[in-house]
Amino acid sequence: MKKILVSLSIIGVVAAVVIGATSAYFSDTETSTGNTLTAGTLDLQVVFPYGGEPYAGFPGTQTYNGENIPPVEINDVKPGDEGVLRYHINNIGTIGGEISITLSNVTNSPGATPEPELTPDNGELGANLVINIWYGDEGEYPDYSNHVVTDTIINDLNNIKYLLGDLTAEGDPTTTDGKDIMIEWKLPLSVGNEVQGDIVTFDIDLNLEQKD
Repeated sequence: MKKILVSLSIIGVVAAVVIGATSAYFSDTETSTGNTLTAGTLDLQVVFPYGGEPYAGFPGTQTYNGENIPPVEINDVKPGDEGVLRYHINNIGTIGGEISITLSNVTNSPGATPEPELTPDNGELGANLVINIWYGDEGEYPDYSNHVVTDTIINDLNNIKYLLGDLTAEGDPTTTDGKDIMIEWKLPLSVGNEVQGDIVTFDIDLNLEQKD
């Protein structure tokens, strides 16, 4: 039995020496070159005023991208009047995003104060002007399930950000796809002399952000 154990020990030593001396193996290397990562883009394009498709010369000269959209001035508003500001938007970038809207810098001023108006005059138009905000595909308007803001006075909307929804990447500045934003305003018949001559001003901020 002792002889067998000794013999096994010697074999183990020899094997270790042989393995340790081996240094050559088969190998094969493949290389991938020129790998790049390119950031995508979010690019909001706005058409205003927008009369609905087909839009002659779309997007044409009334398309805004990277510049301020001209303001709207609506005069001689009286109880019972209503209207719509319609913005058509596209994401001409390469990645989808979410669009939000903020009515900011809402400011009231007394303007002219005619004799019938109640005094003191602090500019009460913004406390009576009712706003609805709608977002969706053109053919869906005015589906009330798509109203993001419903019957809210503009003073109460000041500087509040509202998420409208997704805006798919089109990747094409000439696209006629996209979504519509409708800002509906109305001055109820119940409003009295307190708003005569008053002025309300505000900004409309449209913000396209990467979807989380």
